[in-house]
Amino acid sequence: MKTKNGFTLIELMVVLAVLAIIVTVAVPNMSSFLDTNKLRGVTGQFYSDVQYARSESITRNRNISVSVTSNGNDTWCYGISTNTGCDCTITDPGNASACTLPISGTNVLKVGQSNEFTGVRLLSPAGTNQTIATFDPTRGIAASTSSVIFESINNLETHVDVSVLGKVSACSPSGSKSVTGYSTC
Repeated sequence: MKTKNGFTLIELMVVLAVLAIIVTVAVPNMSSFLDTNKLRGVTGQFYSDVQYARSESITRNRNISVSVTSNGNDTWCYGISTNTGCDCTITDPGNASACTLPISGTNVLKVGQSNEFTGVRLLSPAGTNQTIATFDPTRGIAASTSSVIFESINNLETHVDVSVLGKVSACSPSGSKSVTGYSTC
């Protein structure tokens, strides 16, 4: 008696039908997962960069500012500099208005841009060269309170806040805009 190895046409069709169902369910969830991770990524990077600006202010014993440029949509950038209101769109570190920090006698660009996080909008503050925080070197305190709001394609939101005491925090509003893992704003 001979045995034949292989699949029947019916078995193959059942496997393809199950696979089609799995793909139909998984693709929208994967898109939402990637969208949320981009939002978490930009929030984490911005939070870290603001903390870095505060620590550099204390270390260098001089004021360090964080400035934001945003059209309220998909095009935005931020920069860290000893210059208040630096322009994060300038890519020449030799330009006096660029967002740079001197490192070993050389001006180095310190910027983050929307093209690194496609699909994430910087909603607030909107405008050009908005200084969101200037840290004092004595205690790392900020000149005023401020908040930067990021939003994903799926309308999820995160906020990075700076208090007058220089404390940097990240949160997410409650409800449909909430991102799990963040405290409620």
